[in-house]
Amino acid sequence: MIKKLSFMVVLMLPSLAFAQSVAPVRPNHTLPQYGALTAANSNAGAPRAMLRMATPSATGGYSPLWPPGGLRKDTLIPSLYTDGSSGTLDQIGRMADGSVQQTDIGGRVAPLDANRMMPSPVSGDTSSAPATSAGTLTARSLSARFADTHNLADYGASLNGSPDDLGKIQSIYSNMSDGSVVHIPNNSRWNGIIQNPDPQKNFTWVFDGTYDFSGYEHPPGDGDTSLSHKYGLEITRMDRDTKNWRQSPLLAFYWNDDPNYCGAYCSNWNQQSAATFSAISGPTAQGNTSPVSVGMRSFGNNPSSSYDVGLPVTVFKYGQNSIWGLDISTNDYSGKSPSAFATWNEFDMWTNGQDIKTWDLGYGTPQAGHRSVFYVTIAHEHSEVTSWSAKTAMKAHASGRGSVQTASLLSVTGKNGVSYLWYPVTDGTTGATQPAFPDPAKINGKISKGILTVTRIVDGTLSIGDTVTGANPISPVNITGQTSGAAGGSGVYTVDDTGASSNDDEPMYAAPIVTDGTLSWQFGEELNSSVSSVLWVTASAGDSVDTVIGVDKNVTISNAALDTTLAAVNDKAAVVRMASGQVIDFSGDGTRTGANRHTLDYENGALRYKVGGVPVLSIGDDGSLQSALPSRLPVMTRAQIRAYPSPVKGMEIYDSDDDAPAVYTGAGWKLMPLSDLPAN
Repeated sequence: MIKKLSFMVVLMLPSLAFAQSVAPVRPNHTLPQYGALTAANSNAGAPRAMLRMATPSATGGYSPLWPPGGLRKDTLIPSLYTDGSSGTLDQIGRMADGSVQQTDIGGRVAPLDANRMMPSPVSGDTSSAPATSAGTLTARSLSARFADTHNLADYGASLNGSPDDLGKIQSIYSNMSDGSVVHIPNNSRWNGIIQNPDPQKNFTWVFDGTYDFSGYEHPPGDGDTSLSHKYGLEITRMDRDTKNWRQSPLLAFYWNDDPNYCGAYCSNWNQQSAATFSAISGPTAQGNTSPVSVGMRSFGNNPSSSYDVGLPVTVFKYGQNSIWGLDISTNDYSGKSPSAFATWNEFDMWTNGQDIKTWDLGYGTPQAGHRSVFYVTIAHEHSEVTSWSAKTAMKAHASGRGSVQTASLLSVTGKNGVSYLWYPVTDGTTGATQPAFPDPAKINGKISKGILTVTRIVDGTLSIGDTVTGANPISPVNITGQTSGAAGGSGVYTVDDTGASSNDDEPMYAAPIVTDGTLSWQFGEELNSSVSSVLWVTASAGDSVDTVIGVDKNVTISNAALDTTLAAVNDKAAVVRMASGQVIDFSGDGTRTGANRHTLDYENGALRYKVGGVPVLSIGDDGSLQSALPSRLPVMTRAQIRAYPSPVKGMEIYDSDDDAPAVYTGAGWKLMPLSDLPAN
């Protein structure tokens, strides 16, 4: 019979390790302190086990460890739980066996405060404690998590700016692997210098509010990227011996592949940009406000091989979208009269010394020189153009979502000597021999609802199966038949795309598809290009421009304000073209009252020279010369007339000595006889 049986009921707290991890399971009955109690036990030295209570029989009755009316594992303990419900001795034993040992608190298990929260700071080594972030599934040790990034302070750097510390940081840097992310804590006085940077390593240095690059300090490393957020986000990099350009330290990339977005056609002018910079200058603001400030300092000395550009903008066109290289818009919504510098787009160039020296043999001749405020190049694209070669893989234009394939452009010289561009319809490989590429036909016509109406054949003929292309239709269409007109000439044709359209008298090309190996070639365009305008000014109805191009008083022109000497001008072109009634002023003095005293214009079928707005001389369309005022012969003495160099027949000079006009006849100067003017 059991004389006495004591139980210790242990209040069970939630098992909690650092960062919400589960405490190690250590059953209490296996602990050494309990295994040492062997004095009154017949199984001394054997592994300890919990007191085994007999399982109640279905019919009841007597068992050696279960005296009648005695304790058993399903014996109820009233009000065991906080809600007032009862519990069994078996439940108490299980809770006691899984409870946290008091001797483990502060060692294996973090202690809890009175509110059952982990106190701060946590003492002891927690590096091996597993932890998970909110929403994650895999627990990792704290040491593994902290190893994802490095902190110089964790590696023994004092960051006090001392020479010894620079050596320590160099050692830390040398032992770190490529691709490391290194944090520099707040209040660091390290100047960012790595004594021997490795161009083969690429680090990311994160200055936690400690580094200011405004004074052009050297960013750490060679080709490394540094981030600082002392006064705002600063991203810097310095290349020393990297030799090969990698990419910008700050790269913003946006990919629009949405066919459902309606842009300019729906009057939606918002730009979908990889980066947007905005700024506001408030009603009380002073100073200069900009959303973006671009600055560059060039100290290089390699003018022939190094071009330093303040703001390079490059746009590549591979499809039919409209493209703008640079779109600058200034909008005045103030509703107030403009004051000084109200709305400007300004381009400044501050220089020293003469560009073309005055004693240079080329001084004063038309040339771009070495300095140009605006230098405009117009040339056909050639970097993506290739010549035909056998057994060569060629690519078609990008199509479908996710495709950014660049088409292979083929340059072929036609029979007429013009170079044309062709592109593959689908990917493929060229054949063993070059196929014949015909010259395209040039036509004017209109496409609408599957009908091509050709109003003019400029060059060539049309055939069934030819593709028609141009600015419109956007995609080429195939000619499927002819319903009227001379065969291959002007008339009405059917095409395979009923949705294609063009303007009236649209200029278009027509050419057959050329089969070549496993691919087919589609005619595209002529290789050489033309540009309609270099500078075009437009305005809303009722608006005006005072001066389109003006030159200030401090400017000295050494050649010409407009020089087209080197340009080729065709028979229908002009250097200056004006409408009837528009004048050229030869008498401007910078004042409004001095304008248009001597002008030249064309009006009423004659070129007219005016003085004070009154025509004094005109040349009609028939070549006739008319003067509104009497002409006046030049006046010279007889000696001056005889000494006049190289006189020609018909030349007239008034002889002041003889008081009569003299005319040169080829045989010499002759006086003209004069008589009195009749009274009536």
